[in-house]
Amino acid sequence: MILTEYNEEQHIKNEKNISYDDGFNDGKIEAIKNMIKLNVPKDKILECYSEAEYNAAIKDDRN
Repeated sequence: MILTEYNEEQHIKNEKNISYDDGFNDGKIEAIKNMIKLNVPKDKILECYSEAEYNAAIKDDRN
């Protein structure tokens, strides 16, 4: 037996938030990759982004 009721509106809202977060994070990775291509020094990139985000950009193999 399910103890909570399904709320379609809340479900859709949650899915939109997840999709937004995914897109936002992908945008950060692309920005860092572009900065690397433009030879921006790592220390300058880390003024705006975290070490984890920087490492994710380096490891990202989607061009």
